[in-house]
Amino acid sequence: MSNTGDSYLKHTARFEQVMGSARTIARLHGHQHVSSEHLFLAILLEPADAAAVILDTVADREQVISAMREFLKSPEYMGGIRDIRAANGDHGEPSAEEPNEER
Repeated sequence: MSNTGDSYLKHTARFEQVMGSARTIARLHGHQHVSSEHLFLAILLEPADAAAVILDTVADREQVISAMREFLKSPEYMGGIRDIRAANGDHGEPSAEEPNEER
């Protein structure tokens, strides 16, 4: 488990599956990092996921998926990532791989 302050994040099989999908999505878009947008898209791509089922009741999930994919290709997305990294003093290349931590 990873210690996140006073709470712990349990690395379940589902967590590992979603993170793996998010890493793949990041790589397929040419990104070297995993962001909340990659995680959101990974969840939406699983039709049986609770979030996807809920979204299906209020919106066209395929349209949201298409919009997310387009956003991940946009200059606005990439520019925002560069701005965040620069503000944090990070000028190196971020990685889509998760850090090697004890669980």
